[in-house]
Amino acid sequence: MNTKKAAEAAGIRHDKGSYFEQQTKTVFQCFQESPKTMKQVDRETGIDRANVCRYVAELTRLGQIQVIRKGICPITHNPANFYSTDKRLFTWPDPEPTLFSNL
Repeated sequence: MNTKKAAEAAGIRHDKGSYFEQQTKTVFQCFQESPKTMKQVDRETGIDRANVCRYVAELTRLGQIQVIRKGICPITHNPANFYSTDKRLFTWPDPEPTLFSNL
């Protein structure tokens, strides 16, 4: 049995849109648990770090994820950003100063 037929028999769809949507949801949920690096999400979910990076960029554009802190990745031991989708942890930027904000 070829791979495509086996996947279809197992209920796995080969629709790229739904595949990437599911991966985005998985990444979102993983970052919801606690602040993590992209490499930690890669290890926990099995989703390639390059894809995690793409999903983080899209979630950032939508305002659904934010860098919570910078630190050392526990996996690579290199400097890294720790992201979260938990809005309670977000540090919203202060409003831009106006001409009369100091008065």
